[in-house]
Amino acid sequence: MKFRLQDYSSPFTIWRFHRLMARAPFWEPSRLDAWARAQRSAVVRHAFDSVPYYRKSLTEAGIRLDRLVDDDEWLRLPRIDKKLIQANSEEICSTSGNAGAIWARTSGSTGMPLRILLDRNVNAAAFALFWRAWSTGGYWRLGQRHAVLKGPLESGVWRINRRIRALEIVSARISEQTVDEVAQALRDYRPKFMRGYPSAMYLLCRLLEDRGQRVHIPMVISGSETLSDYHRAKIEAVLGARVINHYTHWERAGSILECEVGAMHAQEDYGHHELLDAQGKPVGPGEEGEITVTGLHNRAMPLIRYRTGDMGVWGSGTCRCGRAFPIIERISGRAVDTLIRQDGISVPGRAVTNVIARELKDVRYIQMVQKSVGLLTVKVVPSTNFSDATARGIVRDLHGLFDNQMEVHIELSAVEDLIRNPQGKLREYINLMSDEERIAARSRRPGQPATNHARG
Repeated sequence: MKFRLQDYSSPFTIWRFHRLMARAPFWEPSRLDAWARAQRSAVVRHAFDSVPYYRKSLTEAGIRLDRLVDDDEWLRLPRIDKKLIQANSEEICSTSGNAGAIWARTSGSTGMPLRILLDRNVNAAAFALFWRAWSTGGYWRLGQRHAVLKGPLESGVWRINRRIRALEIVSARISEQTVDEVAQALRDYRPKFMRGYPSAMYLLCRLLEDRGQRVHIPMVISGSETLSDYHRAKIEAVLGARVINHYTHWERAGSILECEVGAMHAQEDYGHHELLDAQGKPVGPGEEGEITVTGLHNRAMPLIRYRTGDMGVWGSGTCRCGRAFPIIERISGRAVDTLIRQDGISVPGRAVTNVIARELKDVRYIQMVQKSVGLLTVKVVPSTNFSDATARGIVRDLHGLFDNQMEVHIELSAVEDLIRNPQGKLREYINLMSDEERIAARSRRPGQPATNHARG
């Protein structure tokens, strides 16, 4: 999605949301809960009145609009997902109140780009949300310089966008050949903070480190991907930065932000967040569930109980930062970012990188690609210290993790050979199997052989 300044040119609305978002996190929990229930109920009533898809689905489900503040009735609301939006994008749009709304397209990092209709209200809310996120810790104020790792430009590796005071760096063009140029651009521009994909920032830091270089940036905002512990450690070491983790997405229905004491909070003044098990039931603290969100501010295309495909774990208790927002203990990554053993058991990709973390000191980047059940290609961008012993260590550790139920192949690669999405985003673990193949693999009985073990 492209940033267009005119889409955010609602100063009074932005200021109203800014005031709300400065105060709401510190409301009494009972006040925040009552406000959030009223807001999400209003979104559903609006959807019933003006959105053809929701009028039909809510009627079929027998939803009582006068009881939406009750948890039991809320949990009866149908959920939606990316496939449903793709198939019904026009029917999910409101038939009224869309003046100034724009169609925007997500990057499709999971292979499924979406068209989302965004109204001026949600654009203003998003501006205020990012204003709050980027100001976390007091490193940056609105109007100060920052840097962003982003999708492709027409040409070149970087440019200065004077409208938003940003040094824009093309993440897909960061390589051994360009890292010196990028480092010098950062030193010359002196941004107060940098935002972007953690995979791209990690790769930049590894390349800088290999050349014995350091660039100081006070704060880094990580977004749009799962931030791993080793990502954070490397970025903080090379850039001397405080890393803030911000989970959000371009559908503009949910946001989870790290506070100054390190806890992740669901931003309930922006969207309603649920963690649900495979049957759609809420999970408790310490249990993993799919992050399911309801946007509070987009009337043009309401997303109600939208399944993000990302997994998270609720925390418990309150945070010493004083915010009333609920705590997310961990964001586990996308449900599709799992690797499937020969016996059909799924292993989260994040667990894989944790196991081989000790070997990562000798590689610049690693990407795991699965095309068929029980077969994994590990694309390794080697550092100057990489050796056959490192490769053997990776294979040994992975065989141990997968209980010898995964055939592992090491493929030495250049940065340019890594698989990216159209916006230049790198994913560390990529399961290229079809939905049907994944379902069939996971339903296999222990000891049952795979029917397809292609090596292509």
